[in-house]
Amino acid sequence: MFQQRSQARIIRFEEQEVPGCGFEDYDSLLLRRFLKPDQGDTATQLRRLHLLRELDGAMVPTMVGVLLCTLEPTRWLHNAEIIAVAHLGTRNDPDEQVDAREIGGPLDRQVLDAFHFVERNMTTGARKPLGRIDYPQYALIAVFEAIVNAVAHRDYSLHNQRIRLFMYSDRLDIHVTGTLPNTMSLESMTQLSVPRNEVLASLFGLRGPNLARLHITPEG
Repeated sequence: MFQQRSQARIIRFEEQEVPGCGFEDYDSLLLRRFLKPDQGDTATQLRRLHLLRELDGAMVPTMVGVLLCTLEPTRWLHNAEIIAVAHLGTRNDPDEQVDAREIGGPLDRQVLDAFHFVERNMTTGARKPLGRIDYPQYALIAVFEAIVNAVAHRDYSLHNQRIRLFMYSDRLDIHVTGTLPNTMSLESMTQLSVPRNEVLASLFGLRGPNLARLHITPEG
């Protein structure tokens, strides 16, 4: 039903207002990333980016605005965080847990904190023929892209279900809430690209003027 409503251009979930949240809850430094000189006043620019919407004559924060422009999105969206756990072995055994963290904050900060969690806990083999050569357990650029995709494409309408990142000795598992969007299937994924959260995906992509800096190098 939601997909059908979206196609009719009824307000998408990420553009809906957030009850109990006001423009004063936005952080000024986080907002600054989206503002450009000579592009209109603050409200106009944020509305253009769907970070604000007009409701009954007032400008109110949207879901995507809360996710990107507040310091603690979980005040209003309790599921908007990442649970990261690292284990010594190959199974989810509390006795083999070596690190765990609840990762909150603005979504771009969550991406970086989750990335550094993996970087900190993964193994790094090495050999020294003429000089040390490291062999990280995972390609960091692939880890980064996987976390970005999880954050950008998860279903934020599902309450109390978080992204879960589990590290084991032989693999990295990332569990994302929600089914495949817009009638996609596993077979069609290689041919179609249909984002669940169109606004969020565009802000995280190269078109996003202020979030493009998220595309860090492995050394970053």
